[in-house]
Amino acid sequence: MGHVVTGTTASATASPLRLLVPLARAGYGTALLIAPGPMIGVVTGQPPSRRARQVARILGVRHLTQAAITAFNPGPEVVALGVIVDLLHAASMFAFAAVVPELRTAELADALAATALAVAEPTVSSVGRPKALGGRPQIEDGGAARPSGPPLGCWR
Repeated sequence: MGHVVTGTTASATASPLRLLVPLARAGYGTALLIAPGPMIGVVTGQPPSRRARQVARILGVRHLTQAAITAFNPGPEVVALGVIVDLLHAASMFAFAAVVPELRTAELADALAATALAVAEPTVSSVGRPKALGGRPQIEDGGAARPSGPPLGCWR
């Protein structure tokens, strides 16, 4: 038996290219989780502290979680939330780099990685997604179509 392909599932599977950013993020997260010392050391040129390695592992788990969520649920709301998380992380790393000079290089590198992911994710996730008439994507809702966005018009 087969399964029904809706507009939502068709757009989610339309292009394997949309998995590029989640896969890159998963690789980065895995490296931070299993080898935080070398990941930090290659950027700073010095061995990282135990605390820096622990923070890198936590960040690795965050990246793995975000990669899984965006790979399996690549809807525009999920991608937008991921962009917000990445930009908040980048802002915190830029701020941290300003006050902690001994890890500045690693913090700036991580801030730039977060910024790059925030830019790449929405760009690549929309590859192969069909465009709706009038420039607004439509979501199927029991036979009736509604504009995409938050439910019940909240946030508008």
